[in-house]
Amino acid sequence: MTKDGFRRNNRGISDGKDLDGDFLDEIFDRIKEAPITLAEDDRLRQDKEEAEARSAGNLASSMAAAFGLPGGATPGKRRAEAFVKEREAMVKASVAVLRRGRPAFAAFPGEAAAVAP
Repeated sequence: MTKDGFRRNNRGISDGKDLDGDFLDEIFDRIKEAPITLAEDDRLRQDKEEAEARSAGNLASSMAAAFGLPGGATPGKRRAEAFVKEREAMVKASVAVLRRGRPAFAAFPGEAAAVAP
């Protein structure tokens, strides 16, 4: 949702009048920074991540079996699970950086100009 959409959704909620735009913008920014989630959402997200890790492990096991690797694919499974976790962490970090509008490639603060998303 955009700020404009947020403002539209909250028109006339104060005795038929609009709330101050700056006030709504502050609320919008705070919600974007720390989204409101329910415990059920958190559990579903965790279940999804676990299912993805299992899927990656199953793929590693299948590949090991296809290539005739002895003893199953326990190391491959762990590697695949670690890959999935690392990929998810990288995606989350990238999304957070883009949402904050910070420079993406600055080695030190103030070194590079901000990159517009």
